[in-house]
Amino acid sequence: MTHPLSHRPTLDADIPLICQFADSQQSLFFFFPNAVFPLTPQQLQVNVKSRFGSTTVLFNGRVVGFGNLYNHPENGLCYLGNLLVDPSKRGEGIGRYLVQTLIDLGFNNPHVDTMHLCCFNENIRGLKLYFSLGFRPFSMEFMDRPGGGEAALIHFALPRPSF
Repeated sequence: MTHPLSHRPTLDADIPLICQFADSQQSLFFFFPNAVFPLTPQQLQVNVKSRFGSTTVLFNGRVVGFGNLYNHPENGLCYLGNLLVDPSKRGEGIGRYLVQTLIDLGFNNPHVDTMHLCCFNENIRGLKLYFSLGFRPFSMEFMDRPGGGEAALIHFALPRPSF
């Protein structure tokens, strides 16, 4: 039996589908804090072109997740970013699959010593997932939330596994 989850590089045709996953101002804020709701393909396309390793997760061939990498691996750091799962498929292991896939992709570069990611304090599911995968918090910053108020953006690190 084949596993229903697979992944591939993100295609231009995936972008409009991925935009639909940011179905609220809050989910867009967690996914892409600088974007304006509703997320448009143009906003996401600009972001994708400024990063690398854009990856689409498929569930039985259907687009259900997206993420990418950024920063400069030659400096030893690589960030996971823009992590988003189809709201109808959340809680089914797609986020874990996506993050593990991006970790593997980042650590395939021999210069990368540490993977980093950021997660807002309100994103309890994300916080639990990242912690369970070995990421540990090391810093925090505060950002204005759309519509007012502040949110804490927690920075996490995962060192390269040593075997």
